[in-house]
Amino acid sequence: MNRRTYLATAGGVLLAGCTSSEGNPDDTTTTANPTTETTTQTPEQTTETTESPTPTPEETETETQTETTETPDEADQILNRIATTLDKVVVQYAAAAGQNQSFLDLNSTSGFSFDENSEYLYAARKRFNTLDGDLSDEQKQRRSRLRGAYWFLWWTGKTYEQLAEANYRSKNAVSRLYSGEYHQIESRADAIVTATENAAAPFSSLKKDSDAESLDAISELTPEDYETTVSQIETEISRFGTFADQILLLSASMQRLHEGFEEYLGERYDDASGTFYTLFRDFEELNEEFTTVDPTEALERAYEEFACITGALSEGCLLLDEAATAGGNEIAEKQQAAESDAREEFNSCDIVSEEIGSVAEFFDALPEERSY
Repeated sequence: MNRRTYLATAGGVLLAGCTSSEGNPDDTTTTANPTTETTTQTPEQTTETTESPTPTPEETETETQTETTETPDEADQILNRIATTLDKVVVQYAAAAGQNQSFLDLNSTSGFSFDENSEYLYAARKRFNTLDGDLSDEQKQRRSRLRGAYWFLWWTGKTYEQLAEANYRSKNAVSRLYSGEYHQIESRADAIVTATENAAAPFSSLKKDSDAESLDAISELTPEDYETTVSQIETEISRFGTFADQILLLSASMQRLHEGFEEYLGERYDDASGTFYTLFRDFEELNEEFTTVDPTEALERAYEEFACITGALSEGCLLLDEAATAGGNEIAEKQQAAESDAREEFNSCDIVSEEIGSVAEFFDALPEERSY
């Protein structure tokens, strides 16, 4: 091969190499790109798969902060539930007082039963027991006030239950008095006193375990309601104690009246005169007590009736004293006139004529005509 032929052949080879390298980029891409494209797509698919379940740092931080603030909120929620439950107790007590009545209308005439009205109190107690975690000072103060409200309602219920018993015993004593069972009155009066003492015990606990400010912790009552309730209970306890003493005095006087009737019918006029005059003074004093007392609702009717009875018996006994004096002096006409006036005076009170049978029996036993 000569020099010219060699150079021509070598130049063709070089040209062919240049054409293969730069003139066909698709071929180069075809051989190299499949691996490159696959490698590029893989992280994109991985990113799409992992973005959904994996929280971002911001989301993780937000959730952590929310969990941190749930502990005091939970305590507040429990305290809120306790307050709501105690408000339900107030509403339940008001219903026990009667239709369209309020908590402050509750009294000894309501016939209050603690067992029938304590459901929400026990529910509140359970909620108190769930407050085991650390509380802030504000939460501790609120819990303390709620406990005061709880004990106020608890002891109020216990007190009114016993006052209802005192009211029942009082009515029973009045019934025995009207039926002339004077020997039963002392035991009935003792029962009133016992019920009153049983009411005084929880009432003392009420004042010890609660105060007016504690009612600020609930919505249905106010501190003023605390003072009103305490005053009402004090009045009822005092009135029942006084009533027990007064019905004993009235019973003793009415029993003495029955003895005066027997003396008069037995024509022991001197004895009868002294008895009736003494009774005139005794009934007059009792009448003054019964007409000036400011009664509670429970005793209002009894005091009205006792005022009527003692007013009639006082004036009637004064007239029977005159009749007995006339009888002792054998002045028949004056005696009969005084007897007639006394009957009219006794009957001026319906309770005497309708309830106290010994009075009617006495006047029916008097002779229609007298002569000496």
